[in-house]
Amino acid sequence: MINGLRRLYRKYCILREWNIGIVKAIPGDLEKLVAEGRLGTVTWCPRASPLSSRADPFVWAVNGDPRVIFEQIDHWSGRGHIRSLSLPRFSRLQRGRTEIVQPYHLSYPHIVPFEGVWYCTPESARAGGVDLYAWNPEMRSWGFKSRLIHDARILDATLFRRERIWYLFGTLRGDGSYDKLRIWWSNALDGEWRPHARNPVKVDIRSARSAGPVFEIGGRCYRPAQDCTNGYGRAVTLNRIDVLTPTEFSETTVSRVQPDPKGPYPDGLHTIAVFGDTVLIDGRRLGFSTALVLMKVIRRLARYSGFSKRSKQ
Repeated sequence: MINGLRRLYRKYCILREWNIGIVKAIPGDLEKLVAEGRLGTVTWCPRASPLSSRADPFVWAVNGDPRVIFEQIDHWSGRGHIRSLSLPRFSRLQRGRTEIVQPYHLSYPHIVPFEGVWYCTPESARAGGVDLYAWNPEMRSWGFKSRLIHDARILDATLFRRERIWYLFGTLRGDGSYDKLRIWWSNALDGEWRPHARNPVKVDIRSARSAGPVFEIGGRCYRPAQDCTNGYGRAVTLNRIDVLTPTEFSETTVSRVQPDPKGPYPDGLHTIAVFGDTVLIDGRRLGFSTALVLMKVIRRLARYSGFSKRSKQ
């Protein structure tokens, strides 16, 4: 009885709110991040609204206008879409701009430049594949380009190019979502993608699922990954890529980055994106929300009313 009440309380009364933050690195900070998992002072983005969250931040620079692109979650529908904010005005309250919306959930807008074009692969696992979008500077909008991988519900797809070969890191929804790292590779971004010869290349709940773009420090490449040991989105590990070819893969975990227990978002961290001297992260906090309770009551009543009307027909 008590356990049942606790589950109901967590389901209907506890808001899992995510927000995005920025760290301006000074010399030596990135080395400390890699070696010790230490972040500098975080500036958090002003809250969007009581019933929406921001997570999965990445950066792209458009005509001298660097922007943060991220997932915005609507807690009413439980569905995410992709929006962006101005990076120079990050700490100010701003409406932001809608970038990509689909009738299904989108998240983790991994972004990468190639040959003068910015590309984005937002997570669209519920649509059954990995879709590639290209930024059109004249239209100032993202346009669908192609589906890279079909019939694979890949979570947090992360692109990385090494020695003229494209690699895509991800886990599969429903088959090792948190602990089985898989890689796909291709000779061209819009070419044929093949599974890595050793898939899954890694089975480890501490360092499999992607948590941001691969970045380089001191001539070595590091892959952020989620540490889901104590649940989804709790912390991030940084993993040094030692070997990466279409037939071989190995990496070494070098540090673990945890949320600040004294900060405003102490209950989770699951993205780290390094862009020059800027480090973007997200953070989670859990807490009782009267607005969430009211929203869920209204939503349940609306569903019950709709069901009653259909039953009478």
